[in-house]
Amino acid sequence: MGAGAVPVGDVGAAARAAADLPQAADLNLSDPLGAATQARPYLRPGEPPQWAAYGRVLNYDVRGLTALGQPDKSLLRKLGSGAAGFAGDFVLEAIAGGDDSGSDKPPPPQVIAFGDRAGVLAHEFLRGLPARAAIQRLWVLTRARLLVLDAPVPPPEPAPEAEKSLLGKAIGFGRGVAKFGKDVAEILTDRTKTYGENREGEPIGLREFVPVAELPGARIARVDRAKRGRKPVLRVSLVDGSGLDFLEERTGADLEVRTAEKVDEIIEREYHGHWLRSGEVLRLGCPPYHAHVGLRLGGVRHAPYVPAREVPAVTDGTPRWPLPTDAVSDEHWADDPALGYWAIADDPGQVAVRLADHFAGSGGHARLTWTHQRLAIVYPTSRLAGGTGGPFTTAEEFDPRVVTRLDAVPGGPSFPPSPSIRFGFADGSAVFLREALAAMKVARALSRA
Repeated sequence: MGAGAVPVGDVGAAARAAADLPQAADLNLSDPLGAATQARPYLRPGEPPQWAAYGRVLNYDVRGLTALGQPDKSLLRKLGSGAAGFAGDFVLEAIAGGDDSGSDKPPPPQVIAFGDRAGVLAHEFLRGLPARAAIQRLWVLTRARLLVLDAPVPPPEPAPEAEKSLLGKAIGFGRGVAKFGKDVAEILTDRTKTYGENREGEPIGLREFVPVAELPGARIARVDRAKRGRKPVLRVSLVDGSGLDFLEERTGADLEVRTAEKVDEIIEREYHGHWLRSGEVLRLGCPPYHAHVGLRLGGVRHAPYVPAREVPAVTDGTPRWPLPTDAVSDEHWADDPALGYWAIADDPGQVAVRLADHFAGSGGHARLTWTHQRLAIVYPTSRLAGGTGGPFTTAEEFDPRVVTRLDAVPGGPSFPPSPSIRFGFADGSAVFLREALAAMKVARALSRA
């Protein structure tokens, strides 16, 4: 069942078509490290996180309190007890400002504390915390406690210098002009690509946080999935019936899912029209991911992985992405936004490494495709240096039976999770690919087998 390399230029269609996809892969490069990885430095030895989430905005659904946690006797607050099964979309929209994202609306919450009266555990636990963290807030659950951490506010700018003499002012002005000119020159010559706070060529780093609240684990009754009205939440229920709801729907996650759905439709349509052979059944067409590859090869970690063999050259040159960080473990590789793939192998000739060569060397253009006839690496021909012919070029093929396992991996303790698809191979190697639609696509692929 060895690999059979297919010469560049062998294409799956004679007709020309647009084979490029929406840039779904760039969505995560501006993200911070996953919440669980970010939380680990603040936990005790032997205290792994069960889950962790970012949630800067906190609202209250507690009778007698405003959405910001202040005393309020209005009729609106009396309508929402926050008890499971009672707090619905009406209350959620009232405290979150509905779906209107206008500037006069309050920011939507990521966390909602609920209870039937002021003074319940959820209220007392968070009393004194601002409803909106100045920069970012991190929530971490372990077996021992629920911990809340806030990113510290940077120190204020230094005070202006004391009044100077006329000569001192003139000298200072001249120095100021020179410094300004130097700063402008540095800004104009710095062409480093940035993604939010992340920068190309630099590892995505851990950020500083400080503990601001802690609830002993003995006061937590259970943690489970629930619904606030029609919206899914992760619910932390406390022993007195109050609790915290963590909203699963986040703008970035929703956008990633919607984009992934569109990309999936395009792949299915274009492969059927321009790449599949007559009678060939498409099981799974994976989109490319614009991020680095991590590889554990014979016990040695490579992140980012650099191919040891030649793969087809692409027209884009070297990708300008942030680098992976050593702070993320192999098991929780999806916590690193700079990684789009993870592979495990004992030998460079194994299937997972050969696939990783293409993922790492293609600048985010190689696509893994599995049919009932082959496992293939496919490139858009327009992205290959000197590529000619139809819209797709098949760069390497394997017997489809090399795939012995296909799983949807839901993700680690970071919330919302970052799902992936795992391909297990007959030689014992494996490769993981980020995929927002992992569960659906794996189920569909297995139904087509």
